[in-house]
Amino acid sequence: MDGTRIADALDRLVGALTGSVNVSALDIGSARTHFIPFESSITGTGVFDVWVPVGRRYVLRGYAISAVVNVALLPGATASGRFRFVDSGTTNCVAPVAVYGSTGSASSAIDVSMTGSQPLVVNLHEGIRGSVIGSKLQLDCSNDIGAGVIRFCGLVWGIEEEK
Repeated sequence: MDGTRIADALDRLVGALTGSVNVSALDIGSARTHFIPFESSITGTGVFDVWVPVGRRYVLRGYAISAVVNVALLPGATASGRFRFVDSGTTNCVAPVAVYGSTGSASSAIDVSMTGSQPLVVNLHEGIRGSVIGSKLQLDCSNDIGAGVIRFCGLVWGIEEEK
């Protein structure tokens, strides 16, 4: 992703979060915190690499994300599934994001009744550690969504550690 697209994604995220996130309540800690913006889409059995530490282990301390079903998921696909952060070292769920149905183009993948039409913001305080050094934090769907498309943008934050 080039610098202009990252800046645009951050501007949209900041605009969406203005007034909805109490930044002073985020548990950033004393270690050097990384803020990683992302924007992409998933289709089929795709996986998106959100955080790729090199020679280190991520510790996810929180995230903000917005997602929408951009192209209806195939009616023949599994009736519903989970949109989630996973660890590439184990493919275990690190943090849930949303549940989605099999149809409904342009419907929200994040329950807006829960977030008030704002991005979902989750503070994980001490954080969730990657399974091994070099494992990636990824976004995926728990099942094959066929030709369906889930578009998303967001921000993760946390630290990287050497052990």
